[in-house]
Amino acid sequence: MLVGSGVARADAQRVFELPSNVQLLVPHSDIARGRQALPSISSMLRAMGEPFAEPGWLDVAYSLLSQVTHSTPIGHMHTMLVRGGVWYGGELTPEMLALALDIACLASAHLIGLSAVVLTNMSGQAQLYHEGLKRRAWRVHRAAQFVHGLD
Repeated sequence: MLVGSGVARADAQRVFELPSNVQLLVPHSDIARGRQALPSISSMLRAMGEPFAEPGWLDVAYSLLSQVTHSTPIGHMHTMLVRGGVWYGGELTPEMLALALDIACLASAHLIGLSAVVLTNMSGQAQLYHEGLKRRAWRVHRAAQFVHGLD
């Protein structure tokens, strides 16, 4: 496309080259040997939800949030509000907003907390930080569940 627009072939090829400081990784043929398959999303969600009173709630939350993400009829239903007899589109229902915030807090606590633990070689301070994030996410969950009704 660039060449057809008058750009010299050598210049066009340079546009798509990797920078000189990037090295290509050459895959090793023995990487796959003995490798365990990644767990399914459902099994990871079940594992993350184990500490909660109803461990399967994360599966349901994932399913409901996917409805909005993938623009299904159920998802569309949760992006419309009626106030004073007037329909408003593009706003999440309070239930779906509470669920989205709940999951965002929970996921952030796990990702940020675990990253801190890994990046500090499992320091005690990072583990305390991770536990603190999880406690705060739990408080958000307890408040949000009164709105979204899960767990």
